[in-house]
Amino acid sequence: MKGDEIVYVSEEQRNDTGVIDDIYDEMIEANMNFGGDVVFLPKGELSKFNGFGAITRY
Repeated sequence: MKGDEIVYVSEEQRNDTGVIDDIYDEMIEANMNFGGDVVFLPKGELSKFNGFGAITRY
């Protein structure tokens, strides 16, 4: 992450300090820090969404 953007790194940089290796985990933690809920669905349920879906409310 640089600023508010996701920046992809090379294979060699993958294990460097400060590199996020699991963006889904980071998004789940941020959501939960704001009191959001996280729900895991059975495999294949989100196939038309590339495996990830979000409902946002403000």
